[in-house]
Amino acid sequence: MTARRPSASIMGRNRFGFTLIEMLVIMWVMGILFLLGGAILLGAIRLEQVGDIAYERVMVRGLLTDQFRRDVDQAEEAPDNLNELRAGLSCLILRRPDGRYVVYRWTDDQLERGEGSSDVDLAWKPVGLGKTSAELTLDFGHSGPEERLITLRIREVRKHGLPNREMTLVAVLGGDRQ
Repeated sequence: MTARRPSASIMGRNRFGFTLIEMLVIMWVMGILFLLGGAILLGAIRLEQVGDIAYERVMVRGLLTDQFRRDVDQAEEAPDNLNELRAGLSCLILRRPDGRYVVYRWTDDQLERGEGSSDVDLAWKPVGLGKTSAELTLDFGHSGPEERLITLRIREVRKHGLPNREMTLVAVLGGDRQ
């Protein structure tokens, strides 16, 4: 005769596996954890992008600052015109001792720098100002004794209630030679 094993009841202690409700609860908890992890990851990626944009803007504007100050330092005069070009809020004309000119102009929401011996042969190149979602305005000015202090003012008019930014570069015409 063979001995019979006792049968395990549905509610008994000897069950294997999980019930459907237990599986659904585990899946629900894992879904919430994945959503939170994804949100944290996307936030970190966005912060990195904002940091990269800010870093690029600082680097580009630093290069612009160095170039502008070097050009003003090497110039001996800032004439009011160069044939058809007129100096003003959107244009700066610098004449070097060797007779060559450096001209900065703000046109079509872009800063350009030209260098040459006359207004006809100026080689124009765009000057980057860095990435920004703000509207930029730019102007040049002269002040100080004998109008030797040259300024370049860049304003960012930002949207969505963010504060506007302003950057002012100042250089002395002729630098330490004067």
